Amino acid sequence: MPASFTRASTTTVRRDNPAACSATDQTPAASDTESATDDELGYTITLKQAIVDIPFDDADIWADGYRTGVAVEVELTNDSEYVATLRDSDLCLLVDGEEVTTTTSRISTFQTFADENGLASLPSTGAGQGETISGWLFFYFDTGSGDNELALRYTREETEVSVIGGSEGGSSYTIPAENFDIAI
Repeated sequence: MPASFTRASTTTVRRDNPAACSATDQTPAASDTESATDDELGYTITLKQAIVDIPFDDADIWADGYRTGVAVEVELTNDSEYVATLRDSDLCLLVDGEEVTTTTSRISTFQTFADENGLASLPSTGAGQGETISGWLFFYFDTGSGDNELALRYTREETEVSVIGGSEGGSSYTIPAENFDIAI
């Protein structure tokens, strides 16, 4: 189902977006910030840093050493002309090009590590129009047999836009779906 936006100064808009994905050697994996910008919607996603191989609170999650945790610090900026919210559910972790099926912002799985290191979860309310928020997303994945290529993906769903008013009484158009990846 496509997302829906309306552009007009007096119109309320709702963006329906089911989760784009379900939610670290403890050394930052990315030292320089990297960003992805969705010019169509006015969103900027900045990867500030990532920590791989973080410890789980539940030792059973380790799955015989073949599973690892990842913490990703992001900043979400919503400079959209639409009344919409950029949320953590628009982001997922890619491992070797495949989406990870763990839930984003799953801080409870890594609560001890987060508390000991002052890592605050990304606010679940998201970044509303004109807002910037930052915080951490937490993921885990099965490592397989070796090094994994990691990336953060922002997913823009196909978006229908309705313009209300104007000399022609309004119009509609569709912004196509697109993925924006930031290497970790």
